[in-house]
Amino acid sequence: HTGANGACETDCGDTLVSTLEECDDGKNGNNRDTCYDTCQIGSLPSGWLDVANKTNVAGWSCDPDAWSTTDPITLKFYDGQGNLRNETSTGITVVDRPDLITNGDVCNGTTLHGFSFDASTVIEGMIANSYPKPYTVRAFAENLGAKPAGLDYAELSESNKTMIFCGNEQVD
Repeated sequence: HTGANGACETDCGDTLVSTLEECDDGKNGNNRDTCYDTCQIGSLPSGWLDVANKTNVAGWSCDPDAWSTTDPITLKFYDGQGNLRNETSTGITVVDRPDLITNGDVCNGTTLHGFSFDASTVIEGMIANSYPKPYTVRAFAENLGAKPAGLDYAELSESNKTMIFCGNEQVD
């Protein structure tokens, strides 16, 4: 189906037609790959920041109203006084996470919701600038589905982790 702006649109049979229609109202029994009865329109992404060390900041995220889309991740790095010192959404690798199905199918049968980032360069820059330790990282997923006002990003669970690497301890 082609919409007014010429973009390809998906119609899941629920009278809603959009370029990001993955939600179906659950009442029409439509089981096409682009229509999910289990999604929740207007939901924020959820996920976890699993690992935070110098060479690997990793976790996962998925959005209940945009299951098949990989959520863009933003990582924010802070010094020991809570000052934001670096923010990036580039260089983050998408990782296949089949464990998301085996551990409760949190992403509706889709597995390309993991992410991984080598923070070596960021950390080396923070050290070179003598920013106080310990360094922490917080992870945010972009809300790609229907967006309630002002809710473009959601912080992942277990975010705000102290980075694990030699020399990243509190200095008194």
